[in-house]
Amino acid sequence: MTVLSPNGGETWHVGETIRIRWRMDVAGQAVLLYISPNDGEDWYVINADRSVFTADTNWADYGWTIPAAINSVSLVATTCRVRVSEYLQTTVTDASDSAFTIEAAATVRASAPLRRRAEPAGGQVLFDLSGRQVPPPAGRARSWTSHLRLLLRQAHE
Repeated sequence: MTVLSPNGGETWHVGETIRIRWRMDVAGQAVLLYISPNDGEDWYVINADRSVFTADTNWADYGWTIPAAINSVSLVATTCRVRVSEYLQTTVTDASDSAFTIEAAATVRASAPLRRRAEPAGGQVLFDLSGRQVPPPAGRARSWTSHLRLLLRQAHE
């Protein structure tokens, strides 16, 4: 078992979706994924609702949207690691080689405050602080940046 990503040095934000990737060189049926916010002292199961099975489309490449906390423990830390363990053969396991950082959710400050969160499919959706979705880029706006500039310009007209 080898954790490929995140493997240390990365910086992520609460609300972002990261790809947990691994390689398993022995026969296995399913894995459990863990996060440690304190350099491996304590581990919390990421996929507690269901193991990832070899037949699943997300086998060896699991998308996980980072919550602010697990079991009331904050994940905002500079000493985070992930661990992947075979479900039945718990000695078949590996963790990130070094720590990575999870920071508080990134926000965009504008005249109409926006916050960003990732969709499960990996795309981005913007929401204002009241929870209303900002429409995606269309027409003249080809990127979120140009789309936001256009929206702000329209709001000031």
